Amino acid sequence: MKITHATVKPCIQGLADPQWKFARAQVPRLEGAVLQLQDEDGHTGLGYVHAIPAISTHGAGALAALEFLAPRLVGRRADDIAAVMEEIDATLAFNPTVKAGIDMALHDLLARRLGVPVHVLLGGKLRDGVALSRILPIKAPDEMAAMAARLAGEGYGQLKLKLAGDTETDIQRIAAVRASVGPEVALTLDPNQSYNAKQLIGAFGRMERFPDFVLRGKLQQRQLQAHRLRDHLRALRGWRAERQASCGRRMQALCCRRDAASAYTAAGPLGTR
Repeated sequence: MKITHATVKPCIQGLADPQWKFARAQVPRLEGAVLQLQDEDGHTGLGYVHAIPAISTHGAGALAALEFLAPRLVGRRADDIAAVMEEIDATLAFNPTVKAGIDMALHDLLARRLGVPVHVLLGGKLRDGVALSRILPIKAPDEMAAMAARLAGEGYGQLKLKLAGDTETDIQRIAAVRASVGPEVALTLDPNQSYNAKQLIGAFGRMERFPDFVLRGKLQQRQLQAHRLRDHLRALRGWRAERQASCGRRMQALCCRRDAASAYTAAGPLGTR
């Protein structure tokens, strides 16, 4: 049951649209990495390390961290996941996407060795499938609407709109996309820290007239406290504001919704090839 090999490979994905961008950066390609683990019986497990410099790390940084940590996996038991991850966390600070890739490979290896789906290791299956969400990069409103219509025509029921922090244009983007896909497609709005708390309060007051969307955003904790943003959003016509995730010591991710959203997983940047 011991791991005998840990192989690290770069994973470079060019985007069909080299102008693909969100509020914090332009992303012409994804430079991630793949970790492949193999045990003494020939079973393999794969993990992917996400790398976008403005979000996590750059490709070379992901590779360096993974190559530093990978040798520590050799000789360990495939079912010793918690102890291995505790050691990995103590060995190298930060690098959450690299550690996520290792965790992924360990679970994949153990599941394949046992001949079960990974969800069995995570407490069991909750649903039969998870719909895919596609991301719309920042473009002119008409371009985003055309992309949205095409994706909705391909069967995607959830779209994530990247916003730029310009309220007027962002409202036009939302309106154009909603008009192009109709009311059946769920929308997620993701400004990627392009609004501060005060700006977001003003923008949200105009965005909320569009039906059925989820607003995600990361804000400084001091901004949340100073402007009482959650209290303000909770008071708006039944909207629920919640802390969605920890984003480090000084950041919080905020998720605002009217109703519990269906489960979706992001399919990644539009046009990855």
